[in-house]
Amino acid sequence: MSSKNDTEVIIDGKIFTLSGYESEEYLQKVASYINNKILWCDFLLKLVSILTEDIGIINSGNNVTLIILFLKLFEHH
Repeated sequence: MSSKNDTEVIIDGKIFTLSGYESEEYLQKVASYINNKILWCDFLLKLVSILTEDIGIINSGNNVTLIILFLKLFEHH
């Protein structure tokens, strides 16, 4: 049986310790995956902000609908 690994990773600029029986390389890949998802969410939130506040094409009542639409369009990202 493999031994448990504790690996320090950086997620969203903060240091966390991931633990598991997987290799350190795999745990770093998990952290990278999480960071990419955080960046993607930040992008979507900024896009919604631009569309609603800067351009003003969508009223605030439709923000949730817009986010769902973008998630559906890019769900395989």
